[in-house]
Amino acid sequence: AELNKRGWEILIFGSPHSTPAEFVPLFLRGRVRDLAAAGLTIQQSAAMMQTCDVMLVPDSGLMHIAGALGIPTVALFGPIHWQTRSRYYPSVTALQGIDGCPVAPCFFHERGGIFFPRDQECSKSGRCEALNSLTPERIVSRVERVASSAVRAP
Repeated sequence: AELNKRGWEILIFGSPHSTPAEFVPLFLRGRVRDLAAAGLTIQQSAAMMQTCDVMLVPDSGLMHIAGALGIPTVALFGPIHWQTRSRYYPSVTALQGIDGCPVAPCFFHERGGIFFPRDQECSKSGRCEALNSLTPERIVSRVERVASSAVRAP
């Protein structure tokens, strides 16, 4: 929402139904282009990604595509350390969430259900506290910094 308030055009990538409409706040629904719902192929998504000034992505396949294409990208990392997945992509800037999580990076993630380390805050709250520590302000700041200094690969 904060990126949209600052004038950013928001495109949502992914497979159909990967971002249910209820996750997009009502006041943004007319201003966010949900390309996931459009059912783009991976090739079409990659073509659309190349039109973006900057990508904001979780640790995902889209991060790897953006990195391979040299697209300026901010990638969000929670329980898995950023160097494991993105150190070879010069165009990817990682935001590692670690605050409040004594075991991060723990490598626990969703696998047909959520499995968190026993007796940790994440197992009590039901969410990854490392990822949850990435505040909207920190994310927006990094996106704007990356966009303002971005040099696109040829």
